Amino acid sequence: MSPNQGRIVQLAEVYKHDKAEDCWVVLHGVVYDLTEFVKLHPGGAQAILTVAGTDATKQFAAFHTKEIVNELSDSCVVGVIAGYQPQTDQEGKVDQDLPPIQAMMNTADLEAVARRRLRGTTAIDYIDSAADDEVTHRENGLAFDRVFFRPKILVNVKAVDTTTSVLGWKLKIPLYCSSVAANKQYHNDGELAIARACKNFGVPYLVPMISGYPLAEIAREGGRFWFQLYSSPGIEGRKKVEERVRQAEALGGEALFVTVDSPHLGRRERDPYFRNFSKGVGGNLHAANQKDAEMTWETLEWFRAITKMKLVLKGIQRAEDAVMAARNGVDAIVISNHGGRQLEFSRATLVTLQEVTVALRAIGSTMPVLVDGGIRRGSDVAKAIALGAAAVGLGRTSVFSLAAYGEEGVAKCLEILEDEFRRTQQLLGATRVTELTPDLVDARSLRMSVVATPTRTLYADQYTPLKSSL
Repeated sequence: MSPNQGRIVQLAEVYKHDKAEDCWVVLHGVVYDLTEFVKLHPGGAQAILTVAGTDATKQFAAFHTKEIVNELSDSCVVGVIAGYQPQTDQEGKVDQDLPPIQAMMNTADLEAVARRRLRGTTAIDYIDSAADDEVTHRENGLAFDRVFFRPKILVNVKAVDTTTSVLGWKLKIPLYCSSVAANKQYHNDGELAIARACKNFGVPYLVPMISGYPLAEIAREGGRFWFQLYSSPGIEGRKKVEERVRQAEALGGEALFVTVDSPHLGRRERDPYFRNFSKGVGGNLHAANQKDAEMTWETLEWFRAITKMKLVLKGIQRAEDAVMAARNGVDAIVISNHGGRQLEFSRATLVTLQEVTVALRAIGSTMPVLVDGGIRRGSDVAKAIALGAAAVGLGRTSVFSLAAYGEEGVAKCLEILEDEFRRTQQLLGATRVTELTPDLVDARSLRMSVVATPTRTLYADQYTPLKSSL
């Protein structure tokens, strides 16, 4: 316990410490000096600086459990607020008039329910946000619509095997739930619910570094896991990174996914934190969004030295870097553009996947290639596998399912995708995942990204779009 825990602090005094160079925050009645921690916060400085000099309990509770503050140094404690009264929050009340989970036919239904539950909250703005005009975000999904199937016939597909193995892990179907930050804002069980659902279903969970629950608790609920990491610059930053990596390994983490597409955060204009900074709240936007801009290929040796976990690079967006990763002995890569949240007009990940697998085959590499971004259907999974992916990651899809029905929603999402994937595999004439090969898809239009196309208005006016019935 900090010696300052008994010191009484007035809120009026807290209000004066509202700058990056002098940052106090109240959490659950305790006053913390986060001036130094701001530079190391995994979620970026802006998340703290927008609430500097205030009682941030409500904002904090949406992302984290109360116990996670125990990770702060005792020296951060300034004192306690006299007569502290917990805040009450009437925002974002759960809509109880929701359809039964059995009515969910597809992941779009789950998303529709999630949007009803999150209506009027900052959580929906955060999950929807992407870089600039959000073209890359939309393109990730549209790319799958430009790939068509070439099914085989007269193949005995009465029984098909949907399992595969990735990084020493046997997957029930070739997908995993990918890392999305701060899931507690979508459902109180947050990462715990996703971890349990993945464990029970039989697929990996890539646990985000920025989570609402301590990693130890997530590992206890989910068992085996992969761990996603943002690196931090400087001596102090690297010390913190090493602590987290060693903790993840000690708790049973099997692979370390280092995010490499974020030397600086993208311009996410829907994100409420970004909007606050743009209005001048909390300090300098550019400085607050800086990540580890010093990381290079040589940094991989440092990661190798501090862990025995398999090393995976998350955020590959061109064939040349995939080849570099293979030649540097990386265990796997994830083709990802951060869900369209980083560099606007990055190509759709499915386009990059096709380019990368060709390049890796050319040098004889068998390094596993994972891909995320835009996966909504089991047929999307099949298309990615046919184009060379070992497995696909679910980001927003899994989080919307979490927001809709918690652990049960994530489980339902996985069940839906399994049914769709199995059906697609049968209709393609593939008895096992390894038979999902490039000859089963027509991807000639994949690279033809067009912003706008002429519309047959006479026919378009007669067409009723397929919508969720919810």
